[in-house]
Amino acid sequence: MIEITIPEAVMPAVRMTTRSKFADPRARAYLSNQQTLKWYMRQAMEAGGYDKFDKKSLAVELIFYVEKKHRGDLDNLTKSVCDAAQGIVYVNDCWIDHITAVRALSKEPSVTMRIRELC
Repeated sequence: MIEITIPEAVMPAVRMTTRSKFADPRARAYLSNQQTLKWYMRQAMEAGGYDKFDKKSLAVELIFYVEKKHRGDLDNLTKSVCDAAQGIVYVNDCWIDHITAVRALSKEPSVTMRIRELC
């Protein structure tokens, strides 16, 4: 099992086109947040000496610690983190067969991600 804690707020996934990712401020903020998430994931993978999961059935548990409970859909928060982990924690998110996502109140926004191989 791999556990990664990211001490940053996660921005929910934003729909965008090739053009809007440069023009839409929400899309630019989302892409910037994705880079931040990826940086923390790379650091955690290197520090733990972990290899990314490759073509293995996975279970992912996400705990989002947020300041306000109902800002952004939980499924869009989940998509944001799972997309950022692609290519870093696992080869492709199509290998995720089980997801558990929880949102909890906290004064310090963060996300904890646990990934394990399913039997």
